[in-house]
Amino acid sequence: MTAARTVTATFSQTAASSYTLSVAVTGTGSVTSSPAGINCGSSCSASYASGTSVTLSAAAGSGYTFSGWSGSGVSCAGTGSCTVAMSVNRIVPAAFTPTSTTATTIRLIPVTTSPGTNELVSLAIPFPPDTLTDASRLRILDENGNEVPAYVAPKVYWYFKPNTAAIRSVLVQFRRSFSSSAEQRVTFDYSAPRLQNLAAPNYAEGLMIGKSSTEIPRILPVLTAEWLTSSLVAGPQITKGQNNAYPDYETWFETYYAQAKNYDYSADYTVWLFDRATAIYKQYIRTGNPDYLREAYNSTTFYRSRINTSGSCIGSFNLGGKNCDAKYNYTEPFALHYMLTGDDRFVQTIRDVADGWNNGFDPDYTVGNGFWTERHAGFGWLAAIHAYEALGTQSYRDRMNYYANTLFAHVTTPPDGQGADGCWRHDAYDHDASEFDSNYAGCSPWMTTMILDAMWQYWFITSDTRVGPAARNFASFMENYGWAASDRSHYFSSSKVPASQYANSQDADTDLHNMEMIFIYSMAYGFDTNSANRLAYTSRITTARSIFTYGAISTKRAFNWAFRGTSSFVHLMRQ
Repeated sequence: MTAARTVTATFSQTAASSYTLSVAVTGTGSVTSSPAGINCGSSCSASYASGTSVTLSAAAGSGYTFSGWSGSGVSCAGTGSCTVAMSVNRIVPAAFTPTSTTATTIRLIPVTTSPGTNELVSLAIPFPPDTLTDASRLRILDENGNEVPAYVAPKVYWYFKPNTAAIRSVLVQFRRSFSSSAEQRVTFDYSAPRLQNLAAPNYAEGLMIGKSSTEIPRILPVLTAEWLTSSLVAGPQITKGQNNAYPDYETWFETYYAQAKNYDYSADYTVWLFDRATAIYKQYIRTGNPDYLREAYNSTTFYRSRINTSGSCIGSFNLGGKNCDAKYNYTEPFALHYMLTGDDRFVQTIRDVADGWNNGFDPDYTVGNGFWTERHAGFGWLAAIHAYEALGTQSYRDRMNYYANTLFAHVTTPPDGQGADGCWRHDAYDHDASEFDSNYAGCSPWMTTMILDAMWQYWFITSDTRVGPAARNFASFMENYGWAASDRSHYFSSSKVPASQYANSQDADTDLHNMEMIFIYSMAYGFDTNSANRLAYTSRITTARSIFTYGAISTKRAFNWAFRGTSSFVHLMRQ
């Protein structure tokens, strides 16, 4: 050493000796591999030596066809076998959709106590990608297989899939006569051109006044859970009947719903925080339960009746003195409702709510800006996502991408300049100064669920490769800093101060948010092919499942936060 010297040491990452391939099946069918390892159904992940070419083959179940492969780095066109090179860990979705020759049942359940002749039935039927491109082939058939005259009009297309001409949701209207209040059944298929047409009816003719003086159908049209989940109307889901691993989730929903459905929501705005209508619609989609559909329909129409259409806060929820508060404003229930009813009045409502977010909260955080929460970031992102899904408007896609780019930048390069730790770090006083004794940089585990839910739904549209690492990194943050006890998370965690500083009196009640913690870990599980990591995620979920033994919780909005965005966890854990 004769002078000061600088020595640079460069480390290159060595290639892994093996990588994990996981297959994610939607619909009914199986996937096998050559070399052996994947047999999904039962075994959906396998490890292969680096450089191995693995060929996947799909076999549709009865009544289904294979509609194709997808996934980042997977370029398999058509419905033949798919060969992937194992140079990285890979997740390959495989989609199976109902065949066009299978007639699918629609249950017709009178809501009116005195149904009569020529009752108008209106519904929108959602379709999977690449399934229906010609609405003139959609037919309604009576119990004898005879065609029923019908008015049919496409409403939503698969705007974000390669075949944008494929119809995602189509309005169907037809008439049926009832001599009693007994349920009737018809079917729909799309195997041949429709020969019997009906002039466009007035949609309102088939409606009546229901709960809380808002509209509901006189005849409730109920689709099967198998069709609804295969249609991907609410993204990737599995039916209640397919959920063999976590049946206690279904039991807890039913227990809690028995109380929640009777809440008087006509004056109490707290019933609506965290999106009551979407929570119920998603369970209808997974079960085909007419009671859930009726309550979801009524909740959505009442919620719409309280959205401002004029004044300084257009698109904002307004009830009982609560107004101009963005965290009460959601497009997701309106998008689901529109894709399941075809009611055009909901189009403007979707626009109003989405535009209200565009003119309000900005997810681009700067330290000391006075206000930023994960809840607002997540709900604002969801507002853009579902406006784009339902309407296909480019400005909403642009807004969706702005949220994505802003939030991925935030978590990878935090604005406080203190390095990434996996959470969307921001100052406690910018989160809500009234809740903290001191200011420090951290994040809310349970509120982050709203960002992760939006990220999951964004991935459904884009397959963005940034989603997986973000989900895994947040689960890692939770393991290091997130848990106040084995069965509850901290209210606002931090990697930058001692745990004694971020321990909060509200930590005592965070077990009520364990359902969100389960979703966080299921997201990491779904995007992590490492078997050891998956065991760790499953262990956390097993502990957090203590929430399933709880009865209905007195905090009314807790029903919404528990079930609005978490039903996908049973799908993610099947991967």
